Amino acid sequence: IGSQDHAAVPGLLQRLESGESVASAMPRALADAPCWTPPADALVDHTRAFFKVQDGCDARCSYCIIPTARGPGRSIPFDEALARLAALGAAHAEVVMAGIHLGTYGRDLEPRRSLSELVEATAARELVRRIRLSSIEPLEFPLGLLRGPAAAHLCDHFHVPLQSGSSRILAGMRRPYRAEQYRGVIESIAAAAPGACIGADV
Repeated sequence: IGSQDHAAVPGLLQRLESGESVASAMPRALADAPCWTPPADALVDHTRAFFKVQDGCDARCSYCIIPTARGPGRSIPFDEALARLAALGAAHAEVVMAGIHLGTYGRDLEPRRSLSELVEATAARELVRRIRLSSIEPLEFPLGLLRGPAAAHLCDHFHVPLQSGSSRILAGMRRPYRAEQYRGVIESIAAAAPGACIGADV
């Protein structure tokens, strides 16, 4: 049923107990599922607003239940995302672009888009004064943003999941990178944004 529908569990269990067949209701498109973005007026006392531009994941890491719990990767349509960013940016100094697998934003859209395009368009139109990116997988990190005009709007704090410093363990986890690749990404971030803060899951 997906993580958005916890309240439906008791009713579904009762239906199953009575012998009724219940089909999966996992939404296929982000437009078909609630995306947690409070209206701007609900966050008037907050400097920062959170905007979930992407949900779900198509990776199959050996330890992770997210693809089952949240369904396939799906993105908010590009123009809709910009409109919502403009509304949030008008009320808040900072907007955090969030997602379960944020680096894949736009891959499911037609025409295909990217997280870099979304950040660049937001910065070019000055929709948001400060843009913060939530967790981004190392091989999907948009290094080009750090060298372009959008960098002036980006908060210099980046969360890049590592999971393990052992390439053997990473392979067992079915992660798509190895330790040296991760090191290269972090060194590239440090070179492009000296003094940036970097976080990691280990």
